[in-house]
Amino acid sequence: MKTIITFLCLFIIGTVSAQRKPIAALVVLDSIPLVEPQLRELALNVLDPEKIKSIKVFTGAEATDKYGDLAKEGVIIIAFKPSKKKAFDKKSEKIYHPLYILDSVPLFDFKVKKVILENIDRHRVKKIEKLETKAAAKYGDAAKNGVINITLKPQKAKKQKSKDKETIFIR
Repeated sequence: MKTIITFLCLFIIGTVSAQRKPIAALVVLDSIPLVEPQLRELALNVLDPEKIKSIKVFTGAEATDKYGDLAKEGVIIIAFKPSKKKAFDKKSEKIYHPLYILDSVPLFDFKVKKVILENIDRHRVKKIEKLETKAAAKYGDAAKNGVINITLKPQKAKKQKSKDKETIFIR
């Protein structure tokens, strides 16, 4: 089962990355819809396949019945295994509420930030840094409690040959 889930994740990520088009389908992580296309692609590229419990794909009426017009191109629903370790808790997040920037994409929403950071593939992280006041100034009021900038390693292309074609996975 783990192999199938890992392959499906790599296939979705590889197909999207190879085409270099934004993800049209709505991505839902643990019941949290990712509305912004840039955030959808980023999330799919940084998630750890080992933490994924299940992936469901819906298209057509089945997708739009549940998620409306956001799902007119389909829905990719990803559920994660329960995590024993938490990236941070809500109590400390209320006290010290920094803005997280993941590869130049600000994570404003607490629920989105939580699900992505708790399920990120740690091998993809290149650097984590606290931005100083001047560097954080460009994010305005959202950065009043500081900015944590997470930089990812560049993706490496993996080739997998099949009988008829060659598929490139970006990982």
